[in-house]
Amino acid sequence: MTEAIRASISVVSYALSNSLFTVWSKKIVFHSIANNLFGGWAVKKFVQPFMPSHSLGGGPFARMQ
Repeated sequence: MTEAIRASISVVSYALSNSLFTVWSKKIVFHSIANNLFGGWAVKKFVQPFMPSHSLGGGPFARMQ
């Protein structure tokens, strides 16, 4: 678990340094972490209802970043 967190931090740090892909990478990393922590079914069941279908990066979770 600790190694996964370190890897995620590395990915986020790299994404932040790359201005062209910062927003896109944040979304990918967020969804990857969410999938790893909760499993795909839980993400769909609990996260998806809070996210607008036109924007996977929307909803209350986006404002926490």
